[in-house]
Amino acid sequence: MKPSKHRQRSHDAPGRRRSFVRNVVVAAMMMLALGMAFGTVSADSYDDRRVRSAARLMRALLAADEGLAARHPDGSPVRVVVLARNARRADPLISLIAPSAEKEAIRISGLELEVVPLLELPAEDASPADAVFLAEPLGDSDFDTLLTWCIARRVILYSPFEGDVERGATAGLSIQAKVQPFVNRRTLDATGITLRSFFIDHSRVWP
Repeated sequence: MKPSKHRQRSHDAPGRRRSFVRNVVVAAMMMLALGMAFGTVSADSYDDRRVRSAARLMRALLAADEGLAARHPDGSPVRVVVLARNARRADPLISLIAPSAEKEAIRISGLELEVVPLLELPAEDASPADAVFLAEPLGDSDFDTLLTWCIARRVILYSPFEGDVERGATAGLSIQAKVQPFVNRRTLDATGITLRSFFIDHSRVWP
């Protein structure tokens, strides 16, 4: 006996509600981050402001990753590494990605968020991460090495620097008529990461 349409709708309702809630959470994170973008002290450099604005958007990007929870079946934390030449450069960005005042409240797809500094390119056998955040620009050789490492391990390479999404970074920041996330569709496909349509719809997409 086939279930009635009414019962089918009732069965599907929780899934639709969860999807709606997830979209609302991603939207709130995006609007908060983009609303704060470039609203900083004018003495700061253009790149510094880009980096801080991108750091605030990091959680929204992670929350938009549809397969994130499935990659943590044991409930282990979502791990982001901030790649910089020294800890003094990385530490302020760690605080923007995961504000200490909100530590207990920060959960991505139901998982804790762990953000740590990384002061050199990850070794071949480095501990797995969900995302690498570039705190400083890389030369072509180092960038290509890191990109290859990220794609092979399904790691998001997130760079706020101009030109990096075009040369392969998974995501970054676009500042044109408006500030918005910037994603590389080809790298997403190569990495096997799917972002929620809501996030893609509000992003600039390359190519």
